[in-house]
Amino acid sequence: MRLIAAALAAAGALLVVAGAQAKAPPDGVQVCEAPDVCVQVSQRDAEPAMWGIGNTGVWTPAAPAPYYVLRRHWPDQADQVEYYVPSAARLRVVTDLGVWWYEVDGGSAKGLMAVVAGLEPLAVPNVSSVTVAGRAARDPRCAARWLPVKLEAAQPSPWTDGSNDARISKRNGFVSVDG
Repeated sequence: MRLIAAALAAAGALLVVAGAQAKAPPDGVQVCEAPDVCVQVSQRDAEPAMWGIGNTGVWTPAAPAPYYVLRRHWPDQADQVEYYVPSAARLRVVTDLGVWWYEVDGGSAKGLMAVVAGLEPLAVPNVSSVTVAGRAARDPRCAARWLPVKLEAAQPSPWTDGSNDARISKRNGFVSVDG
């Protein structure tokens, strides 16, 4: 009986250790002002900026505005890309479960601005093509705030990376954006 109890305890300890390794903190964050111009920020320095993020999900995306790209590095995983739009106090996160916009509280906004200090935000993307219900729009620039559209640009942004989901009901005028 003692042998079984010892074996179960050892197995439980292995599961706890394996779980802790799987949930290891990221080894850092890259903040980018251009596709190839990024600054590495240690997780320790980036952590205070992230405390209030994710507390409040919002249904509507931020309007196109200058933004920063944040890339979180997790050991043995692909980078997680996030977009920070300071003028809207919003952070856009792409996960396995979908795309989420979060409101950034005052303390986290202050922390994020400290992290991006000295960097220029990326400009609003120049939308190069727009399709509505599979048809190309005549003037892609005027469609940046439309909800039922697919926006494309030379570089990914929170509005043009292909992860957003915007739909509209023709009959009832219902709108669903990123959730």
